[in-house]
Amino acid sequence: MQRMIESEIDFHNILQRLREELSYRYDFNLADVYCVLQNKGPDHLIEEGAISSFVQKCGEKFSADSESRVIRRFDLDCDGKLGYDDFSKIFLPSK
Repeated sequence: MQRMIESEIDFHNILQRLREELSYRYDFNLADVYCVLQNKGPDHLIEEGAISSFVQKCGEKFSADSESRVIRRFDLDCDGKLGYDDFSKIFLPSK
């Protein structure tokens, strides 16, 4: 249990540091990234498969299981998809 708590704290700290670094990049635009990942259907949400597909196209390994965990963690309305508000929680630094 102790190890799991420490792991979660480490994850949060690393994620926060990466968010801060990303927020200072001149070439990063959150809306552009969202547009690339969202579906082109009527709801314009990010569905399962979009993130892992994108990351793999960039040459990185990212499993469907990892994607499911990301969606569950940041899906604020629990609909199984990421809207822009959900998505922004991944990339914008917390206060």
